[in-house]
Formats: sequence, C-alpha cells, structure tokens
Amino acid sequence: KAKAEDYPDQGHDMVYVFKDDNPACPEDERYKLIGKSSNRTLFCYISADGIRFRPGWRLSDQGAFDTHNIAMWVPEINAYMAFIRDFHKRPCAVKEGRTNIRDIRWMTSPDFKTWTKPEMLDFDGGEDYPLYVNAVQRYYRAPHQFVGFPTRYVEREAWTPNYDQLAGAELRRKLIGIQPRFGLATTDCVFMTSRDGKRWRRYDDAFIRPGIERLNNWVYGDCFVAPAMIETPSPLEHAPNEISLYCFENHWRMIPAVMRRYTSRIDGFVSRHAGYAEKRLVTLPFIFDGNTLSLNFSTSTRGYVYVTLRRPDCPMVSCELFGDALERRVPFEGDLASLAGREVVMELELRDADVFAFQFGMRQG
Repeated sequence: KAKAEDYPDQGHDMVYVFKDDNPACPEDERYKLIGKSSNRTLFCYISADGIRFRPGWRLSDQGAFDTHNIAMWVPEINAYMAFIRDFHKRPCAVKEGRTNIRDIRWMTSPDFKTWTKPEMLDFDGGEDYPLYVNAVQRYYRAPHQFVGFPTRYVEREAWTPNYDQLAGAELRRKLIGIQPRFGLATTDCVFMTSRDGKRWRRYDDAFIRPGIERLNNWVYGDCFVAPAMIETPSPLEHAPNEISLYCFENHWRMIPAVMRRYTSRIDGFVSRHAGYAEKRLVTLPFIFDGNTLSLNFSTSTRGYVYVTLRRPDCPMVSCELFGDALERRVPFEGDLASLAGREVVMELELRDADVFAFQFGMRQG
C-alpha cells in the first residue's frame, strides 16, 4: 500500500527530464523527470514516451534541490550520477554575514532508487564561492568528459551608488524591501570540466557575463544556463557548425520569460592562449595511435602555431600553421605513423594564437 509521504503534493519546482540510456532500464521507465517536491525532497516521475508521466519515488532528502538537479546514466561506472544543489558551512564567511555557501554535490545509484550520500564537488582547493544551477552534462563530442556551466552567485554587502546606475534600479529597491539579497545579488556563469564527475577543473573567468546593461539584466537570475548543448548551423556561409546554449531572462519582471541563445565555437570553451609575445607549451609524455594530428585553433594574420612531437631520437616538426579552423590537419616533416605507440612529448610554439583542442586519428591513403 502506497504511503502518503511517497507521493507528496504535486508542486514540483525546477524539473529536469532526461532519457535513460541504461540498457537494463524498463521501457515503461525510459524517461524520467526529477525535481524538488513540495515537501523539499528530490522526487521522480517516470514515463514510457516522455509525454505522459506517472509518480515514481523519492530519490533523496539530503539537499536543497531548488535549482536544476541533473541525473544521467554513466556507462563507465555502470551506475547513475546526479548533480544536486545544497549548502555548506564556511566559517571564514562570518565577516561577510554569510556562513551558508551554495554548492553542487554528486551522488550515485545502481538502480535510480538507492542513492549514496551527496558529496561536494572537489575543485582542488579553488576559491570557495557560491554556485547555483550546475547544467552538468556529458560532452557530446567526448562522452568520457563531463562539462558544467554553473551559475556563480555574488551578493555584495550593501547598496552603493553603482547600483543606482545599473538598469532597473527602481526594481532593485523594491526587491530589497522583500529581502535585501534579492536586490543586491548578481549572477554570471563559469565553466568547469571533469573526467569522473567528482574532481573538477573550474575556470574562474566568467564564461557568460550578464552583458551590456539593459532593462532586465544584471540581476540575481542572470546566466542560468539550460542543461543542453545543441549543434547548430552558422549564419555565415560555408562556416562550420557552432554550439548553441540557452539562458533564461526576465527574472523578477512579472512579464513572460524568454530564452536567449548564446553560441560557442565547437570545442571552444577554453583555450591555450598566447598574445603577441610567443609562448611555448609542453605536454606531459603520452602515447598516441594513428597517423594524423588535427588542431582546433585560431591565429591572427601575424600569429602562428608550430607543433613538435619530440622523442630523443627523432623530433618531428610541423610547418607554420596559421588561420582559424576546427580541424586543421598538421603537416609534419616526416611520417607521423612512425611515432605511433611510442611515448612522445608535444611542444607548441604560439604567437597571437589560441589552441582549443587536438586529436590524433587515422587517415586512409
């Protein structure tokens, strides 16, 4: 007999729907919806077609849950992973008047029913600042890699003259009357990446900023990224595809919300960058397979990239590379296949250039 607490009132907030890729998933549970229930637990609904859902079960009561909570099947660990929102204590924040810091946590489950205790993401000693919506997903071009677009929450201590000059100052004053942080806080988005979903490299430079000041931005609620990436055609003739991401806008305004599309270069989330002064980058030793190397890179007309694959007995040097391409095959002075399966070090010499990604592959003929 079902218990009332297993089917809380249907007041779900911040729901997330995904298709379950677990081969053992029953077909009538192939689609799952998770969200914060009215009694502040994480609850799920299940569906065979992604349209008609029925109540499922409680997933966890250890968390805050009031932003997107993301779940997925991860075949590498033969289990589900979920990324949820919570708080932790930070004693050193007492001077700021805030000891509860918003954070993101991970948990796993073999069956989507029994979940481990949520643990905080490990940023390897990075600055402990509040993070909201996580938008974690497996990168569709490299499924072994997790990427995330968490919202960074910044709450200043008091109203300053700068607030008077931000767009929507009148609304901010009204929000302060409801709760001070509603008018004082602002948000942006950062980028992070991980191999295992537990240990993350977070880039603290903003990935998406609120942008040029308009009536409805620079508020608490900017840069909440939807948990999806869509590859879309470029509006430029003959240009390669790009990645589209979508953000919510018009928070607090009591007018219809809208989604704004942002675009990114494919693989272009971060880069190794060199300004006009030349830089030399050296990798750790590694072993590759294949007979070609491709770069996703961009230079100015004066800029360049040189690639060297180095072994003590035979360094292999490329010609000068310049341009702006997602997949430029690197011409070497020699047969790249002769180094396959052997330990090499790659050196990059860059000037006024960015290298976003590289990949070894096999070219026939």
